[in-house]
Amino acid sequence: MIAFLHFPSTVGYAGVAILVGIESAGVPVPGETSLIAAAVLASQGHLSLPLVIVVAASAAIVGDNVGYLIGRRGGRWLLTQPGRWERSRTRLLERGEVFFARHGAKPSSSAAGFLGSASPLPGSQARTGCRGRVSLLERAGRSCLGDVDRSGRILPR
Repeated sequence: MIAFLHFPSTVGYAGVAILVGIESAGVPVPGETSLIAAAVLASQGHLSLPLVIVVAASAAIVGDNVGYLIGRRGGRWLLTQPGRWERSRTRLLERGEVFFARHGAKPSSSAAGFLGSASPLPGSQARTGCRGRVSLLERAGRSCLGDVDRSGRILPR
């Protein structure tokens, strides 16, 4: 057996939690890849699959909401600063405002569930405060549903 598989199982759960949480907050790290690796380890009896799902879903929920709050507080400020690609960033914010005024909180859960991290628009736009009319509670609830759905879909059955 390969030497790196001899770590205690708590390291595997912690690794999944950290990587999935950071990825859900908006940082491009291999969170879904770690989830697949954890599923393989679970299939070999090194980790518990139900616990991997719970850890991944919990980390995704926490990370997503932390990323949303950080972006909500400073994302718009960062994107409206003068500098390179200022015009493109301004147009993106304007398009995001129109999109979220029309669709509200729906895109964060549905896109995350079906597209995973391949759908940067809803998460990144929401983090910049484009959804000023959506309550944090409604957004967190929809996001939670999408994160739980995504955690269950990525794992092999």
